[in-house]
Amino acid sequence: MKRLLFVMDTSEIAEPSLALSLDLARGLRASLSILRVTDPVLKQLDGYIPHDHKAEVAAIAAGKMDRQLTEAMRAALQVKVTCRPLVSSGDVCAAIMAEADEADMVIIGRRGPGATLAYGMSDAIAESFLRQVPVPVVMAGREMRRIRNILIAFDGQHGSLKAMAVILDLLVFWRGDPLIPRVLCVGNETETEEIAEQAQKLADARSVKIGLIRDPGKVEEAIVRIVEEKEIDLLAMGVYSKTPLHQRLFGSVTQHVLSTVECSMLACH
Repeated sequence: MKRLLFVMDTSEIAEPSLALSLDLARGLRASLSILRVTDPVLKQLDGYIPHDHKAEVAAIAAGKMDRQLTEAMRAALQVKVTCRPLVSSGDVCAAIMAEADEADMVIIGRRGPGATLAYGMSDAIAESFLRQVPVPVVMAGREMRRIRNILIAFDGQHGSLKAMAVILDLLVFWRGDPLIPRVLCVGNETETEEIAEQAQKLADARSVKIGLIRDPGKVEEAIVRIVEEKEIDLLAMGVYSKTPLHQRLFGSVTQHVLSTVECSMLACH
């Protein structure tokens, strides 16, 4: 996990998202590419400005993005993270997909509780994006928090297996302060013990320490409760896949989790 892609916009979520990206890059000793997409910024303003002022507004927006990108590069230099700027135009999802094949992880800001992402991507567009992107996606929370406490929602099926694998890979490469993730084993009372054993075997195979939490209750309630109780900084889930966890997290349950937790989230499909 050596190549990270951070998608930067000009909103208030850019600063905490950059801080998380640098934290991950430094801990993993990874390189960081910073992608900015110009057209969506102007598209958000379309309809609010007179036609004869659009060129002026475009120049102001471009100048702001240039300054922001320069500041981000300077911040990366200060923490000794190898960084390169990427500039694109057009559809933001297409721009990210074009660069994602060269990355091991994508990081994008999340506008607080809810699924709306950077560049004003609506919940529906964000869901489509998460279905298509070929690598894990970290949706950074609004608060500027370093990663200390990790929670993995795990049911032993494909999506959660991938989320577990990503976190275990992250910890194998991690060179920052020691991290011991908690694994929430979800299922009925009979299943939770088997799921916990499966999680422990996966962690032992990578020589990674984990803490197990068994909860036979409703998965969405357990996730929200543990995120709050344990002050979780990063929640890892397997979503948008046809698994039991997908069935529990899809639709109203997904919206419940996304609309309630404020921490950063790692999504795998």
